[in-house]
Amino acid sequence: MRYGLLSEDTSFFDYGCGRGDDIDTLNSGNISASGWDPHYAPENKVSSADIVNLGYVLNVIEDQSERLEALKRAWKLTQKVLSVAVMTPSAAALENARPYKDGFLTSRATFQKYYSQHQLNEYIQETLNVDPIPVAPGIFFVFKDDILKQTFLITRFDQTSYKTTVARGVREKATKKSTPTKLDRAKDLLNELTEEIESLGRIVNGRELSREFSDALKAERIALNTAQIHCLENLVDKAELERTSEARRADLTLYFALELFNARKAYRELPIKLQQDLKSFWGSYANAQIEARNLLFSIGSQEKILEAVEAASADGLGYMLPENQFQFHISALAQLPLILRCYVACGSVLYGEIETADIIKLHVDTAKLSLQFFENFDDPLPIMLRGVKIDRRSQRVRVFDYSEDKNYLFMKSLFLPEDHPFYQAQTTLDKQILKISEFDFSLYGPDAKTFDNFLTDRNLLFQTFN
Repeated sequence: MRYGLLSEDTSFFDYGCGRGDDIDTLNSGNISASGWDPHYAPENKVSSADIVNLGYVLNVIEDQSERLEALKRAWKLTQKVLSVAVMTPSAAALENARPYKDGFLTSRATFQKYYSQHQLNEYIQETLNVDPIPVAPGIFFVFKDDILKQTFLITRFDQTSYKTTVARGVREKATKKSTPTKLDRAKDLLNELTEEIESLGRIVNGRELSREFSDALKAERIALNTAQIHCLENLVDKAELERTSEARRADLTLYFALELFNARKAYRELPIKLQQDLKSFWGSYANAQIEARNLLFSIGSQEKILEAVEAASADGLGYMLPENQFQFHISALAQLPLILRCYVACGSVLYGEIETADIIKLHVDTAKLSLQFFENFDDPLPIMLRGVKIDRRSQRVRVFDYSEDKNYLFMKSLFLPEDHPFYQAQTTLDKQILKISEFDFSLYGPDAKTFDNFLTDRNLLFQTFN
């Protein structure tokens, strides 16, 4: 639902639904959902659906052939997207478990097969002969609808939305004519077309318009070309159009750079909107591929990356730590130079879940990427729960569980963009913390227990931001 794949217009089937709580929740939200489970709902009908969920099923199947069959059967039921989720290994989970077959027996004598991100990726790829897309630890999307997959990837790292998200207001122009023309009478239609042009950063192709809109233009006896010329000359905010064009071209360059990891799609296989983007922004598919390849190769240049992070730091989008490590909040990602967005996006190819991290760190000297996840990042001193380190050179991903520890993120304002809603309040707080001379906050500061004891001894308390 977060990615716009599941809605009232799509069907959902939960393969291994357990007691069906998730299905009940989805049905209550007007989403067509059903499910089957060999233990709790064996009489339910097994049916195909747009979205099929295989959630935490593979990890509890002890028999390897049965496990393989479950994945294949779920894929066969899938019309658009299969979501596969498994348990990932953690120190806490393995502490009281003992090895059994290719997995473990837990303290409750139940079987668990733990998959690393890399293992799950390979298992899905080898079984289904399809490249899955990581979206979170232990969670992959496998697309059967290739057009939907491309649309998903395009919008995943964009700075803009294809739909207008800011109210444009009523667009009215004074006219010298006293008698309304057919263009005047079609004001609402032209305003709608103007918003579409501004959101795309280019003119619109007739095949991109809905049948309803096209029929409405015809009813007013207005040709699309005439309507677009009128919009460009009289209604379009030219500065906004230029900004959107630049942003969307950058977004699409990033998309094509990531697509270089996969086999190139034929032009005719691309969504209509993407075909028109290629014509408008590059003139040809080949030109776009050249620019995308240059972008991808550029992230291998330590000099270019360092130059970009220094510029981003100077713009207040993050903070340079020792040893050329650039750390920033996820909300600043879309504002970073394109080369840095590509650096981060390449990490998502190996791991996924970039969008749900709170803090991201670029290790310029070692070509690594770190993700940090906190219990409640909006707290003045958020507690770190988990860390992930992605090595782009070795393609190794390491996950660190800090849930048993308690460590604060000090000097949080250094990593927030200046337009973050809590930036000013956090800056004020951090200045007060810096006055505590008993501790060194230049790197990580004291452990949470030591700092809490210090506050308690002095009857000090931090309040959350409102």
